[in-house]
Amino acid sequence: MIETMTTEQRQAVQDLAMSPTMSRLGAMAQSMPLDCTNLDDIKAGLSTASLEIVRALDAERVHFDRPEDAAMLYGLLAVCFEVVLDGQFGANAQMVLRAN
Repeated sequence: MIETMTTEQRQAVQDLAMSPTMSRLGAMAQSMPLDCTNLDDIKAGLSTASLEIVRALDAERVHFDRPEDAAMLYGLLAVCFEVVLDGQFGANAQMVLRAN
């Protein structure tokens, strides 16, 4: 795959490889009791982490310097909940919004 990458893509991969955050995530992934080939395990991991992040956001324990950073995290959370709820998160959210 790396043979077909552009110079910019190769640089992005190299930058990520040098990222302290990616190093931390890689170390965490090695010790996780999660079978990433099992969709139920993936959903359990996503729901657990996502719910804790939502709780932290609601309690204002997570702060952003830029609106773009907040948008990225909120987008990631929306994707996580869509996966966990088999694509029904958006539909359910619309029903809740209409009720309020």
